[in-house]
Amino acid sequence: MFSRNKLRSVSQRISLTAISCTALLGGLIAKDTHANAANIPISDCVTGAPVTIGSSVTIRKINIDNQNIFDLDNPDENNVLFKTANMLHIQTRKNVIRQRMLIQPGDNYSLRLVRETERIARAAPFIYDDYICVRKLEDDQVDLELVTRDVWTLRPGISAGRKGGKNSASFGIEEKNLFGTGVEISVGYSSDVDRDTTLFTLKDRNILNTWISGNLTVGSSSDGNTLGLSLSEPFYSLDTKHAWQLQYLDDERKEFIYDRGEIADEFQREQSYQRATYGWSNGLKNGWARRFTVGAVRDINTFSQLDSSAISTLIPEDREFQYPFIGFELVEDHFELARDRDQMGRTEDFYLGTGFSASLGLLSESLGSDRDGLILQSSWNYSLSSGEKTRWLLDGNLSGRWENTKGLENARIGARLRYYYRQSPKRLLFISLAGTLGEDLDLDNLLELGGDSGLRGYPLRYQTGDKRALMTVEQRYFTSWYPFRLFYVGAAAFFDIGRTWGNNPVGQGNIGLLKDIGVGLRLASSRSSTGTMIHIDFAMPLDGDSDISNLQINIAAKKGF
Repeated sequence: MFSRNKLRSVSQRISLTAISCTALLGGLIAKDTHANAANIPISDCVTGAPVTIGSSVTIRKINIDNQNIFDLDNPDENNVLFKTANMLHIQTRKNVIRQRMLIQPGDNYSLRLVRETERIARAAPFIYDDYICVRKLEDDQVDLELVTRDVWTLRPGISAGRKGGKNSASFGIEEKNLFGTGVEISVGYSSDVDRDTTLFTLKDRNILNTWISGNLTVGSSSDGNTLGLSLSEPFYSLDTKHAWQLQYLDDERKEFIYDRGEIADEFQREQSYQRATYGWSNGLKNGWARRFTVGAVRDINTFSQLDSSAISTLIPEDREFQYPFIGFELVEDHFELARDRDQMGRTEDFYLGTGFSASLGLLSESLGSDRDGLILQSSWNYSLSSGEKTRWLLDGNLSGRWENTKGLENARIGARLRYYYRQSPKRLLFISLAGTLGEDLDLDNLLELGGDSGLRGYPLRYQTGDKRALMTVEQRYFTSWYPFRLFYVGAAAFFDIGRTWGNNPVGQGNIGLLKDIGVGLRLASSRSSTGTMIHIDFAMPLDGDSDISNLQINIAAKKGF
């Protein structure tokens, strides 16, 4: 929870924390209300009471209360370990937080921009949570305060995991908020089923206190090298009028085709990718943002047989694409504040709006491509709320190429339905149903299913094909256990059922539907910048070959429950 400035009394801190955060926002979040988050009133900083402010009121001042990792005014957190962590941690600079704000002194007050500012602030990996409240309101002027809480952003150490019967490990050092500037830097070594990699990354999301973002990635692995560069100014808010991006990638690596959890074939891939885009919009109008994009892409993929391999027989066709494209995006302003849904112990900005995006590119030999045709990418999402306890979310995608000589190539159409039912403040039923249909897929773009892609009771990449279906039923439990005030604890009981079918290039027979059952433990850190949740799953396969293990143990870090 947040403490207040040390000049304020303990009673004010308790009032702010208990009333403002828990009673006002926390109460609404706990009920999983389907109201638009932009309609939830702003609260008074001291009393927590809702405050109604007209759009003609001017913002006079905005104070930044950027708090440290632990609240030393809380007896449960006032110990030597937490004091040392606070002392060693360099707090986020106020100008870094202020730069991410959509409201400034002199602007007319807007509740919508207040809520969007909160979303943008807590999306930063160095901020755990935040809120804006009213410090003072008189006549036609208001003083606001943005309260944030930092997380520990320095991560030296060693980690290990296990998915689909395969182990992974990594060690290195990462800092996601260098000297409190928001700059991210990391260097490390990782080893997984595919490769051993040494990687260096440098990222700044707000170069020179602007919305320009830069990213550098340099990697060396057991099967090739990687160099990635990007510079962009995104559509950072719903009302942003312009955006642009420059991107460069040079990557070399081995690719694998799996069947029954084992490598069935392998080949070498070299990719050279460049992309330049420019986008414009009229901003948010009547609750919708419409964005248009033009750009150019150079995407060259070269495939070859591995000299050291005895099984490298399936080699994808080389592809050389150089094409201009146009794009369109439609975004609805409809977010919901949630808690204990896909995360634990933190505010979730749950998107309930309708959205659509699509881009269409022209492949032409006269423009440098190795074929003539069209290339399409599109996605969409839609949500439905039925009462305070239920959420339905539907999303889909369509991509592929139309080549003048071959027709439809590498085409995929997919859809996913997610269902959330709030049984109690500590229990939630989650059901997911997803399917993908492919047509003439490239060999490096096949559909896989296994322990790393939804079927937790089976080895990774256990089935391969050009069509895939998966259903998951998961009973989620959110406990009140908060060990050492460092991480939240949850649990899950689950059932998975799915299969792939259709074209399997390695020629193995399809084994039909696969099912598994299991239980898992969830650990969500409240003090770390990783933003991930540790999954420890114990799953038992109900089908499949007799030679696979009767118990699969999966340990992985994921973005959600």
